[in-house]
Formats: sequence, structure tokens, C-alpha cells
Amino acid sequence: MAIKAIEVMDAWRQGFSSGNSDPLSEMLHDDFIFIGPTLTRSKEETLHWVSNTPDLQQSESEILYENDEVFVGLHDIVRSQGQGTAKIMFFGRFEDGKVSFFRAHRQPTEI
Repeated sequence: MAIKAIEVMDAWRQGFSSGNSDPLSEMLHDDFIFIGPTLTRSKEETLHWVSNTPDLQQSESEILYENDEVFVGLHDIVRSQGQGTAKIMFFGRFEDGKVSFFRAHRQPTEI
């Protein structure tokens, strides 16, 4: 059974809040690549970031488009310690039933 984009994004959100990236790990391809606004991360780097960034709060995601190969959506983030808020638009690619690629674009917003 194929995973759904909303399941991936929920695992991501819960990983930030709980510090447990294990559920997300199961959904990421071994060759996973994350491209963010400032850097690129491997699967292991992404999982470390998710499990060690408790000050990042991610809202529930809105999936705008999804098929068996790709997904696109939006969510908000709030960072503590004066790091601000932002709208995030994301694009993901599925390969072999897992997420193999994820790109995030961040647009800062005001609190």
C-alpha cells in the first residue's frame, strides 16, 4: 500500500514536536535528498534535524496535488527564540513507495 503525502507530512510535524524521527525514517527512501532554502540534507541529516529541532512548530499541511509520483502542498512554521514565522510551499517525489526527494520554499511572515 502506497503512503500518502499527508501521512508523510504528519510524521514530519510529529517528529519536530516529539523529537522522534523514526516514523518519518520509515517513509524516506535510502537515497532521500532534502533541498531547503539554505542547504541540502541527506536522509540521515534530515532525520537528525527533525529529531533535534524542538523549537520548530509545523502546522498541519494542506496537500494541493498528489499522484503516485509527486506531491505539492503548504504549511506554516513558527520558530521560537525570535527566529520568526514562515509559509512553506513544498514539493516531494515518490520512488519505490517512499519519498525520495523533498524541496521546501520558505516565505517569511510576521508574527
